[in-house]
Amino acid sequence: MPVLVTWYIEHRVVYARYYGEITVEEMKENNAQLETHLDAAEAPAYILADARDAEKFPFSMSALWDVATGKPHPKLYWSLNVTPQRMQRFIATLLSQFNRVNSKQFATMEEALEFLQRLDKSLPDLSQIPLPTDVQHI
Repeated sequence: MPVLVTWYIEHRVVYARYYGEITVEEMKENNAQLETHLDAAEAPAYILADARDAEKFPFSMSALWDVATGKPHPKLYWSLNVTPQRMQRFIATLLSQFNRVNSKQFATMEEALEFLQRLDKSLPDLSQIPLPTDVQHI
């Protein structure tokens, strides 16, 4: 599965990295992994979704509706989505609206991390913490 889900900041920021072509089934599996991490998180929790290496997402309305849960996780405060591709940012916006999640789309990781740092002053200095690079599936 071309998705890595792990902690960026233990029990506070979930990091999800997408690469290659993503299918609807993989998005459903990803949702389950995110849910598991958020269950173990301390509120307020965040998702940092890194789709800079994603080549293709399903983007029909029926596919989006199929992966939308329709309810936010109680510990999730914001979802930050990073991709240079405008269509993927649009899809992320739609999914966030379907799921009733606070979200913001960014073209670069630097923008997303700066926003998160301003949003939550209790987090450590994010400019000093490298992103997970291991592509093992957790």
